[in-house]
Amino acid sequence: MAQVENRDPSRDYRVVPWTDLGTIPGLATLPGQTMAELEAELKALPDGIWGVALVHGERVAATGLVVDREIPSRGLRRLAQLTPDPGEPAEEVLRLVHWAEEDGQRLGAQHLHVSLPREKKLSVLLQIRGYRLVETFLQLRQDGLLRRTPPLPDRVQERGIEAVDVDAFLAVSNEAFKNIPGSLPLTAADWERLASSPEFFPDLVRVLVDPEGPIGFLRGTLAPDGKGEVEAIGVLTRARGRHLGLYLLRRCEELLRSRGATHVELFVASSNSRAVKLYQSEGYTVVLRHDMWGRKLDLERAVSGRA
Repeated sequence: MAQVENRDPSRDYRVVPWTDLGTIPGLATLPGQTMAELEAELKALPDGIWGVALVHGERVAATGLVVDREIPSRGLRRLAQLTPDPGEPAEEVLRLVHWAEEDGQRLGAQHLHVSLPREKKLSVLLQIRGYRLVETFLQLRQDGLLRRTPPLPDRVQERGIEAVDVDAFLAVSNEAFKNIPGSLPLTAADWERLASSPEFFPDLVRVLVDPEGPIGFLRGTLAPDGKGEVEAIGVLTRARGRHLGLYLLRRCEELLRSRGATHVELFVASSNSRAVKLYQSEGYTVVLRHDMWGRKLDLERAVSGRA
């Protein structure tokens, strides 16, 4: 894990790993977040991904996920899910980005990607700092609509995750998402941690197989507030063109509703026009846009703030 330092003691802002937040007496988390939720998310994070918070006095000013897994192979660090307190000035939230730049360079990162819900002031400040828009992710939601799950093609069967070799399942998952922006390959250790999450239910993971082996999968999650999420659906290239994506989407919705989901959400890269078209045809509407900004790291510019 990277070294975390206080950038500005005089203003009482500091960057703190999620693992240390519980040691700060009386700390107030972001609206809508609880310490228990942060701890649960932390336990499920794959190796090479860890949470950080920008703390101001006795409250959390912003949180984010640091992804360092691609520094050795691509020289890329990511600051994902940057979530500021709604009342925090954008200029102060940028402190967390400054820290990610400098700490990333210390670890050998050459590029930084920053992902956050679309926010005009922060977007302008990032552009001034030399960032350019890399991708936009759409957060889509569907309320109430439940369509019939179509039948599977001949010689294709659906199985539970317990009936499929985990390594074979991960191979399909990684192959299906290898060219999707923002995605990371999962290892067996990653899967073990995901499966330990309180929002993980084995019956919300299903795999499609044909005589040659696994060809597709779905993975859903259900939050305590009733929000269901189609976390992932994927189909191997050799099996596409058979409407399996539609099957997996409706099947995941069906499973989530059967567990009490009040609505269903999912995320998709806006550049994945084929998937966006499918989801919109199924009654999903955009509720939020999340932008991924990127820049090449340069120590002098990172310290001075020049673009």
